[in-house]
Amino acid sequence: MENSNGEKPERKLLVSRIQTPDGTILTSRYTHDCVFYTDKNGLKYMLDGGNEYQRVIVNNEAPHVDVSIYTDDPYEKIREYYCIQIDEKLVPLCDISDKWLKEKLDMDSMLCRGDGQKGMLCTREVLYRKYFNIQLI
Repeated sequence: MENSNGEKPERKLLVSRIQTPDGTILTSRYTHDCVFYTDKNGLKYMLDGGNEYQRVIVNNEAPHVDVSIYTDDPYEKIREYYCIQIDEKLVPLCDISDKWLKEKLDMDSMLCRGDGQKGMLCTREVLYRKYFNIQLI
Protein backbone atom coordinates (compact mmCIF):
# COMPACT_ATOMS: atom_id res chain seq x y z
CA MET A 1 0.00 0.00 0.00
CA GLU A 2 1.37 3.43 -0.93
CA ASN A 3 0.80 6.79 0.70
CA SER A 4 -0.29 9.95 -1.14
CA ASN A 5 3.32 10.59 -2.23
CA GLY A 6 3.49 7.19 -3.96
CA GLU A 7 5.88 5.86 -1.32
CA LYS A 8 5.48 2.77 0.81
CA PRO A 9 4.91 3.76 4.44
CA GLU A 10 7.65 2.81 6.87
CA ARG A 11 7.16 -0.64 8.38
CA LYS A 12 6.77 -0.28 12.14
CA LEU A 13 6.82 -2.83 14.91
CA LEU A 14 3.47 -3.18 16.71
CA VAL A 15 3.93 -6.31 18.85
CA SER A 16 7.37 -7.75 19.58
CA ARG A 17 7.22 -11.58 19.60
CA ILE A 18 9.59 -14.50 19.08
CA GLN A 19 8.97 -18.23 18.97
CA THR A 20 11.51 -20.52 20.60
CA PRO A 21 12.36 -23.97 19.19
CA ASP A 22 9.90 -25.71 21.55
CA GLY A 23 7.07 -23.53 20.20
CA THR A 24 6.80 -21.10 23.11
CA ILE A 25 6.02 -17.55 22.07
CA LEU A 26 7.57 -14.72 24.07
CA THR A 27 5.94 -11.28 23.87
CA SER A 28 7.43 -8.01 25.10
CA ARG A 29 4.49 -5.62 25.56
CA TYR A 30 6.20 -2.35 26.51
CA THR A 31 9.62 -0.69 26.67
CA HIS A 32 11.87 -2.45 29.20
CA ASP A 33 9.46 -5.42 29.42
CA CYS A 34 12.26 -7.96 29.53
CA VAL A 35 10.93 -11.52 29.11
CA PHE A 36 13.13 -14.53 29.87
CA TYR A 37 12.52 -18.19 29.03
CA THR A 38 14.47 -21.44 29.25
CA ASP A 39 13.51 -23.59 26.27
CA LYS A 40 13.04 -27.36 26.50
CA ASN A 41 16.42 -27.60 24.75
CA GLY A 42 17.96 -26.02 27.88
CA LEU A 43 18.94 -22.79 26.12
CA LYS A 44 17.91 -19.39 27.44
CA TYR A 45 16.03 -16.81 25.36
CA MET A 46 15.34 -13.15 26.14
CA LEU A 47 13.15 -10.53 24.46
CA ASP A 48 12.92 -6.85 25.39
CA GLY A 49 11.70 -3.52 24.05
CA GLY A 50 7.96 -3.79 23.44
CA ASN A 51 7.02 -1.94 20.27
CA GLU A 52 9.77 0.68 20.71
CA TYR A 53 12.67 -1.60 19.77
CA GLN A 54 13.37 -5.32 19.68
CA ARG A 55 16.32 -6.73 21.58
CA VAL A 56 16.70 -10.50 21.46
CA ILE A 57 19.35 -12.58 23.19
CA VAL A 58 19.45 -16.19 22.06
CA ASN A 59 21.84 -19.01 21.35
CA ASN A 60 22.65 -19.38 17.64
CA GLU A 61 22.69 -23.18 17.95
CA ALA A 62 18.90 -23.21 18.17
CA PRO A 63 17.62 -19.98 16.60
CA HIS A 64 14.29 -18.36 17.33
CA VAL A 65 11.68 -17.31 14.77
CA ASP A 66 10.51 -13.70 14.65
CA VAL A 67 6.71 -13.81 14.81
CA SER A 68 6.28 -10.09 15.55
CA ILE A 69 3.35 -8.08 14.28
CA TYR A 70 4.11 -5.13 11.99
CA THR A 71 2.06 -2.30 10.50
CA ASP A 72 2.11 -3.98 7.08
CA ASP A 73 0.65 -7.28 8.34
CA PRO A 74 -2.98 -8.11 7.48
CA TYR A 75 -5.32 -6.13 9.71
CA GLU A 76 -7.06 -9.30 10.93
CA LYS A 77 -3.73 -10.36 12.45
CA ILE A 78 -3.03 -6.90 13.91
CA ARG A 79 -6.39 -6.66 15.67
CA GLU A 80 -5.91 -10.10 17.21
CA TYR A 81 -2.47 -9.41 18.71
CA TYR A 82 -2.20 -5.64 19.26
CA CYS A 83 -3.28 -4.92 22.86
CA ILE A 84 -4.27 -1.81 24.76
CA GLN A 85 -4.14 -1.60 28.52
CA ILE A 86 -7.60 -1.18 30.03
CA ASP A 87 -8.05 -1.28 33.81
CA GLU A 88 -4.59 -2.84 34.30
CA LYS A 89 -5.37 -5.61 31.80
CA LEU A 90 -4.04 -5.97 28.24
CA VAL A 91 -6.95 -6.38 25.83
CA PRO A 92 -6.59 -7.19 22.10
CA LEU A 93 -8.23 -4.67 19.78
CA CYS A 94 -10.65 -7.32 18.55
CA ASP A 95 -11.99 -7.76 22.12
CA ILE A 96 -12.36 -4.12 23.16
CA SER A 97 -15.97 -3.04 23.62
CA ASP A 98 -17.57 -0.61 21.17
CA LYS A 99 -18.45 1.59 24.14
CA TRP A 100 -14.81 1.87 25.25
CA LEU A 101 -13.61 2.71 21.73
CA LYS A 102 -16.37 5.30 21.24
CA GLU A 103 -15.72 6.96 24.61
CA LYS A 104 -11.99 7.21 23.98
CA LEU A 105 -12.39 8.50 20.44
CA ASP A 106 -15.14 10.96 21.45
CA MET A 107 -13.02 12.31 24.28
CA ASP A 108 -10.11 12.86 21.86
CA SER A 109 -8.05 11.18 24.57
CA MET A 110 -4.29 10.83 24.61
CA LEU A 111 -4.75 7.07 24.46
CA CYS A 112 -6.45 6.95 21.10
CA ARG A 113 -6.06 10.17 19.15
CA GLY A 114 -3.09 11.84 20.79
CA ASP A 115 -0.84 8.79 20.52
CA GLY A 116 -0.43 8.33 16.75
CA GLN A 117 -0.18 4.57 16.38
CA LYS A 118 -2.80 3.70 19.01
CA GLY A 119 -5.13 6.37 17.69
CA MET A 120 -4.79 5.13 14.14
CA LEU A 121 -5.46 1.55 15.21
CA CYS A 122 -8.46 2.50 17.39
CA THR A 123 -9.95 4.44 14.48
CA ARG A 124 -9.20 1.59 12.08
CA GLU A 125 -10.90 -0.88 14.43
CA VAL A 126 -14.05 1.26 14.52
CA LEU A 127 -14.11 1.42 10.71
CA TYR A 128 -13.42 -2.34 10.42
CA ARG A 129 -16.37 -3.10 12.70
CA LYS A 130 -18.67 -0.80 10.75
CA TYR A 131 -17.67 -2.38 7.46
CA PHE A 132 -18.15 -5.96 8.72
CA ASN A 133 -21.14 -5.07 10.93
CA ILE A 134 -19.40 -6.25 14.11
CA GLN A 135 -20.70 -5.13 17.52
CA LEU A 136 -19.02 -5.79 20.86
CA ILE A 137 -20.98 -4.79 23.92
